[in-house]
Amino acid sequence: MAICNFDKKEIHCKVFYFGTAGAGKTENLRALYRSTSPQLKTDLFELEADSRPNPLFDFLPLKLGAVNGYQVRLHAFTLPPPYFAETYDILLKGLDGFVYVIDSELTALPINHAAMQDTFTLLEDSGFVVEDLPQVYQYNHRDADQPVAIDVLHATFNPRARPYHEAIAPRGIGTLACLHQLAELVVAKMLDS
Repeated sequence: MAICNFDKKEIHCKVFYFGTAGAGKTENLRALYRSTSPQLKTDLFELEADSRPNPLFDFLPLKLGAVNGYQVRLHAFTLPPPYFAETYDILLKGLDGFVYVIDSELTALPINHAAMQDTFTLLEDSGFVVEDLPQVYQYNHRDADQPVAIDVLHATFNPRARPYHEAIAPRGIGTLACLHQLAELVVAKMLDS
C-alpha cells in the first residue's frame, strides 16, 4: 500500500521484480540505475550473501516526479532466492505492484512456469489478491538463441493480457518502458482508491 507523507508532500510506492533465477531481475535494476539521471535516483543496493550466486535482494529508490502536487518515489526490489523464504513477509509488506520477468529462452519455459506458480502462491499466502495488484510482464532475453514466440509466452504466462514489454535487460532495452508502465498502473490505482 502506497504511503503518503503529507508533511513532505511525498508518496512512496513499493514494487517488486519477480521471476526465476537468471530471468534478469537484478539486471533490470542495474539497467534502470545506469539509465536514470542522477537527480532521480540514489544508490542501487545489492545485499549479497557469501558463496551464493544471486544477491539476497536488490533495492533501487527512484523519484518519478509530481502527481497532484506530491512527489512520487518508487522503491523497486527484487525478491530474494527461496533459501531466504523467512524474509518474504517482511519484504512484501506494503507491496503496490510488480513486474514479472520471464526468461524467453525455450529451455527456461518449465522453470519459468514453476517459479510463477510459486510466486503467486507466495503472494496469496502473504494476504495479496494477485488479480488486484498492478502488474506488468516482461519477456526478457529476447536475444536468446531460441526465444519463445511472443504469442506462446502470452498464452502460457499472460492469458489475461496484462501489459507486457519485450526486453534485453543487460543492454537496457525495454527496462525503463516496463517500469514506467508499472508506475502508471500503481499511481492510477492509488488515485482511484
